[in-house]
Amino acid sequence: MSHHSGQATVRTGTLRGIDAIPVEVQVDVGRGLPAFRIVGLGDIAVQEARERVRAAIRSSGLSFPDARVTVNLAPAPLKKHGTGFDLPIAAGILVATGQVEPRFINDSWLTGELALDGGLRPVNGMLCHAIAAAHERRVLVCSVDSEPEISAVDALHWRGIDRLSDVCRQSTPTHRQLPPTNQACTADLGSVAGHQSAKRALEIAAAGALNVLMVGPPGSGKTMLARCLPGILPPMSHAEALETAVIHSVAGLDSSSASGGTRPFRAPHHASTLRGLIGGGSPIRPGEVSLAHNGVLFLDELPEFGPATLQALRQPMEDRRISLVRAEGRVDLPADFMFIAAANPCPCGFLGDPDKRCTCTETSISRYASRIGGPLMDRIDICLRVDRIDPGLLMSTEEVDESTAVRTDVQRARTMAESRGASNRLLNGVPLLRACSLTPDCVQRVEEIASHARLSGRGVTRLLRVARTIADLESTPSVMSEHLDEAASYRILEGR
Repeated sequence: MSHHSGQATVRTGTLRGIDAIPVEVQVDVGRGLPAFRIVGLGDIAVQEARERVRAAIRSSGLSFPDARVTVNLAPAPLKKHGTGFDLPIAAGILVATGQVEPRFINDSWLTGELALDGGLRPVNGMLCHAIAAAHERRVLVCSVDSEPEISAVDALHWRGIDRLSDVCRQSTPTHRQLPPTNQACTADLGSVAGHQSAKRALEIAAAGALNVLMVGPPGSGKTMLARCLPGILPPMSHAEALETAVIHSVAGLDSSSASGGTRPFRAPHHASTLRGLIGGGSPIRPGEVSLAHNGVLFLDELPEFGPATLQALRQPMEDRRISLVRAEGRVDLPADFMFIAAANPCPCGFLGDPDKRCTCTETSISRYASRIGGPLMDRIDICLRVDRIDPGLLMSTEEVDESTAVRTDVQRARTMAESRGASNRLLNGVPLLRACSLTPDCVQRVEEIASHARLSGRGVTRLLRVARTIADLESTPSVMSEHLDEAASYRILEGR
C-alpha cells in the first residue's frame, strides 16, 4: 500500500546529565528507492530504532511506507542517546504518510521505547522528560506505566498509551499527582544499644550536615549507627525530593521513594569502580555520589577503597557538585550529600581494644591509616572512636523511639542556623567568626586547640563549624568554651 509523500515534525528530548534537551524529530517521506535513514548523531540504540519502528508499525495494523524515509534529529551537532526516540520517529512517519492526523501530536512531547509487537515501554529519565514537557507547556505522550514516576511533576499534562496504535486515540490529557508516599522505615537510634557518645556525634552531624568518620573494631556497631542517620534528618522539601527523584530516574532506579520524601542512603562496596562512585560513561550516568544527593553516602571499610576513588571524593565533598568533562562537553551533576564512613583502626581491627590484642606491626598500622589520605581527612568534620559495648546491654528487648525526638532537635538547630542567613556547613572566614561570636578567652582556646592538634586552616574552620552546631543544638547564641572542647574531642585522628 502506497501513501502520499509528506513531512512531519515531532518534539522529544535526549538526556544530557539530568536534563532532557529538546530535540525535533523531522521526518521526510519522499520518492525514491525504499530506504530508511536516521541522521543527526544518534547512538547505536537510536540507529536500531529503524527495525523496532518498522516492526511496530506493521504489528499495529498500519503500513510502513514503501518509499525513501529520512529522519533528521535536530539540532544535528547534539549527540542523541537511548531508545526513547522510537515513539516520536514512528509517530512522525505515520503523520507524514497521512495515517495519523497532525492534531494528535501537535503541542506534544513524545517519548517511549517500542516493542516489536507495537507495545510501548517507559525509558530511563522519564521524570526529566516530564519536567521538560511541563516547562515547554506541552502534553507528554508516553507509556501508561510511567504514571507513578511522572506524577510528581507539577503543572504536567500527559497522555498515557499502551501501544503505538493508541497515538491516534482521542483522549483528554490528564493532570493528576499521586499522594506522597510515607517516609520509608529506617533504623531507629533506639535500636542501637549503648553508644551514647556516638549517637550524640550523629545528632551534631545531622544538625550541621557534617561529614563523619567512625573508627572502631569489627562488630562495634558502626554500620548500624550509620544506617540510623537518615532517620534523624529533616524531611526533604518538594524541590529537594523532585531533584533527587530525577537523578534516580536517569540512573534507571525506582524514584518513587525519593519523590515521596525519603532521603537516599547509598552504601557502595569498597570494590566499586571510580566511574561507579563518581559517574560517567556514554551517555553520562550518575554515580553513587549523585545518587546520594540530599541524603547520605556511607563508605564502610574506608581504607579498602582505592586511593584514586577516595581522592575523587574531594571535589563533590567541597563543591557539592561533580563536574564530568567528556569529548562532547561538560556535564555537572548534583552531589550534595552527607558523608559518613567507617574504618577499622588497623588491619586486624583490634588496635586499642581492651579485650583483644592487636597483632599488627607499627609499619602496617601506619600504612593502613595512610590509605585514607590527609586531604580527605581534612574534609571530615567529626571523627570518633566507636568501641564494642558490654554484651549485657544487648539483652534488652524494650523498643525505644529515639530518632523522632532527635530529629526535632536537629530541625530546630538547622532553623536557628538558617535564621543567621546560611547553613553552618557553608560558613567560612569572617561570616563564620561572626556567627560564632567568640570572646577573647574562646579565641585563645581555639588557638590552643589548633596548636595542640596541629590543625590546618580548613581544620580550624571545621572545628568552629562543629562548635557552632553544638551551640545551635543548645539554642545558645554564642559559641562557648565547652562547645569548643566538645568539638575538639571529635578530631581524634587529627595530626596523626
